[in-house]
Amino acid sequence: MKIWMVTWSYWPGPQGGAERQCRLLVSNFPEGSVECSVITGWLSWRWKRKEKDGFAIIRRFSLLAPLALAAEKAAIFFIARLCSGKGKGNDLEQKIVFWLRLPFVWLARFFFMVEFSLWSYRNKETVDIIHVHETGWLGAFTIYLAKKLGKPVLCKEATYPAFPVLGWDVPFRRFLKRYQRNAHIIALNDAVKEDLMHKGVAEKRISLIPNAVIYPSIGAKPGESNTVLYVGNFSQGAYLKAFDVLFEAWASVAKDLPNITLIMLGGGNTEYWKKVAKSLECDQSVRFLGFCQNTSPYFRDAGLFVLPSRVEGMSNALLEAMSWGLPAVVSDIPGNLAVVSDGENGKVVPAGDSNALAETIVQLMNSPQLRGTMGVKGRETVAKEFKVEIVLNKLVHLYNTLVKRDISA
Repeated sequence: MKIWMVTWSYWPGPQGGAERQCRLLVSNFPEGSVECSVITGWLSWRWKRKEKDGFAIIRRFSLLAPLALAAEKAAIFFIARLCSGKGKGNDLEQKIVFWLRLPFVWLARFFFMVEFSLWSYRNKETVDIIHVHETGWLGAFTIYLAKKLGKPVLCKEATYPAFPVLGWDVPFRRFLKRYQRNAHIIALNDAVKEDLMHKGVAEKRISLIPNAVIYPSIGAKPGESNTVLYVGNFSQGAYLKAFDVLFEAWASVAKDLPNITLIMLGGGNTEYWKKVAKSLECDQSVRFLGFCQNTSPYFRDAGLFVLPSRVEGMSNALLEAMSWGLPAVVSDIPGNLAVVSDGENGKVVPAGDSNALAETIVQLMNSPQLRGTMGVKGRETVAKEFKVEIVLNKLVHLYNTLVKRDISA
């Protein structure tokens, strides 16, 4: 079986949830079962256009992608100093950065489309199925290209609601919008599947396959720790990740439990949120550690994991926390509810409710035995449903089914 895995960013570049899942799958296919090429953006001129990652071959396209990334970093640097500490900060900065970087991103994506198209027409005999890890601009374009090549194509939809809006930074956005729904689609959970069907995707063209996680051989001991852990990308802003809710809650938690610590892991600019924590007088109990390549020690040593997001697909960090045996306090959004059962392997609170979040954190941190019991249940959940071996078996079966049926739309 020959597969092209398509994702805009790939190791060693910036990696969000979709990118991490892509590499996890690529790295764990049984040797000899799949011949995989990763199609991705050339995000740094220092990287090779073609190289190997384990048994997979990485092919990078778009000469202007590094320029777009540099423009984005410059815009973030400038705007952060202009806006930080004013109003809501993060979300305002994101909007301004979007328009400043728009022409560079548009050109980078256009060059990717051209280069990938030319290469794919020359190499179309080297692929049986194309798997793209989003339904946004990259998904829509890849679906269009796969139809022209006469190849079956598979898209993953992680977001809810489904199908992100194609913005002004997408070349030919109105044309590509027609193709977003025109593929076989992987839904991460039942809510995404229902939304896909509501938006016109036939049920027979939807497969329910969750994200995967590596299952550690040993678990954490949450009952023995006084640390609460958060893992997330600060560059995604408060609207999605609900940092405002988390810090409002933590201000209350820190007063009730002065001896516990909140560890914040994740890339992006944290300066605004450091000021928020200070203004709420809880900064002494918060540690901002930034991006971390190896998060395992933090999961192993934590007592509780927290994820108050307003919007989430199926969080890799949540799956990782539960695989280590951490109980999780999460918001009641579909991606979280597909993993956490309230009162069994964690606790669920209303999205946006900082009071409920604070009360639940205090309750669990005062109950070490309950945290331990929930953590064991969490590991059992992951072992039954989310281990990478289980997910890969489902995925390979789907590949074989689509190739046999020769579904190209």
